[in-house]
This record gives sequence, C-alpha cells and structure tokens, in this order.
Amino acid sequence: DYNASYIAIIENKVDGYYRNNMWPIKVGNKNIKAFFGEIFVDPLHRNTRYPIFTRLLSAGYQEIARQKGLIYGFPTARSVVHHHKRYHTTILKKIPRYELLLNFRHVLKRTLQAKSPGLIIKYMIQQILGLYRLPIVLLKKRNMAVREIQSFDERFDVLWEKASPYYPILSVRNRTYLQWRYVMEPGQTYTCLVVEKNNQILAYAILKKETKENRPVGVIVDLFGIPTTAIFFCLLQAVVDYFLMKKVDKIECYMSNPPCEKILRGFGFLTKIYESKRSDRLLTRSYSPEVKNELILNPDDWFITDTDMLLS
Repeated sequence: DYNASYIAIIENKVDGYYRNNMWPIKVGNKNIKAFFGEIFVDPLHRNTRYPIFTRLLSAGYQEIARQKGLIYGFPTARSVVHHHKRYHTTILKKIPRYELLLNFRHVLKRTLQAKSPGLIIKYMIQQILGLYRLPIVLLKKRNMAVREIQSFDERFDVLWEKASPYYPILSVRNRTYLQWRYVMEPGQTYTCLVVEKNNQILAYAILKKETKENRPVGVIVDLFGIPTTAIFFCLLQAVVDYFLMKKVDKIECYMSNPPCEKILRGFGFLTKIYESKRSDRLLTRSYSPEVKNELILNPDDWFITDTDMLLS
C-alpha cells in the first residue's frame, strides 16, 4: 500500500538503507496508518565517524510524523536505545514464543545431551494436555471442517469483519493483505489451513516448514480467527497432523494475545526458553491525532504473531 526507502551513500557506495513500509492497523474501531520496516548499515561503517544509522532513522521518523501515522516494530538490542531515547517510543513487552514438541526420540536425545530432565518433563506435560483436548476436537469436528486452501477469496473479508472486534489492536488481515503476504511473496511457499462451517471461514493458520540447528521445525506464521477454544483446537489439531506428516521435531510460534495464549497453553503449547539474540520486544509510538499514545500502551491489547515480526 505504501513503501518509502532511504539509502545512505558514502563515496559513491551504498552503505545502508531504511525500508519503511505502511499497512493499516486497527486500533479499537479505527484503521490507522502503521509503519514498520528495517534498517541495515554496512558493518564496515558501523561505529565510525559517519552517523549512518541515526541519519536513516531520523529520515524514517520524519516521514512517519509527516504521514501522521503509528510506528511499531521489534528492534535489535543495539538499536532500541536510539528508538527509545531519541524518539520517545515505548517498549511494551517481550513477545513470548511457544513450542509444542512432537518427536520423542529427539526430545530424549536432547535430554541426555543436556543431562537435565526439563525437556522431557515438558514433553510429558504436553502429552497429558493432549488427552484433555482430544474429546473437544472430536466433538466439534462434527460441525466444522478443516481443509487446505490455495488462494484467498471474499470469505476472508467476511472473517476479518467478524473476528477483528475480538482483538483491540492488530494489523489488518483482510483478503488483500493475505493475498499479498502469502501468495505474491517471491521465493516463499506457505500452507494455509482453514476451519469452515456452512461455507464460512471461522479461522485460518499459515504454516511453513523450516530448518533450525539442522533439525526440521514447523512454524505457525499466522493464526487468526474467532478466538474460541473449539474453533482453535480443531485448527491446531489439523496443524499438528500436518506437521507430523512433514516429520518435524516441534512446532513453534510467536503469540501475544491473552485469550489466544490461553488457548495455546490449553492445547499443550508451552513457552520456549528465552533466546537473547532475537529481536522480540514490541516498541511503538503514535503520531496520529486520532490515536493518542495512551490508547496503544496496554501490552495485552496487541495481537502479534510471527507474520508481524517478520515484516518489521
């Protein structure tokens, strides 16, 4: 919908850039311009006499202020000081990462290597929770169907209108966004599972298989819909079945939303041990006259998944 890029040139060589994208974010019942992006500076010109990073950041913030928008993102530990002190942004929270262990042999191997029972205890807890969720999934599957789709039709606009009021603050996830994000992105392949009832879509999950530390991992890139236990349990069970077929060791996802996190934990997902190198702290500030800063400072109001963090 909007894209502004800034580049830093020293001696006829590009030494840094700031990619500033805009996509609407829903705050309450209003759609506001929200800006997110990334800054890169050539390592050879970091901490030198050239203030490349601060100049790029300044250009980006000036444009956001001119557009009267809102900025949010997940800056690195090194850059968060510039955002926070120079531009008075607020650091709201660390976005939790959840995982569901699937491969017992891998769990056992890692437990023996670490000489600690923590991982196998987590696996056993998740298996016990799996017994709890099974009756719910079996009962509700009579009325709902889960299937894989290849494209996003007008029913996803209907889903957005029905489901978005449950979430105080989130980026707009309508048909246009989904088509752009998961179909048109070059070099990426995603799988989309949906929960249907009477030909209406109640929720969806965007999935991707990755390799981490030479092991196969399933990632829930996005999970959105009407946030009831029955709907999400049916969808998550289909996600587990899909990734079991793909022979992954575990499933991971970022999730920031108390009702959805409660559903994830009820299904068996547990928070992952903190990874200090990840940029997972939500930072924001509003320049919009329609949305005052105090309206966006409640961390529990924000709905964040992997897709939001990958784009910013």
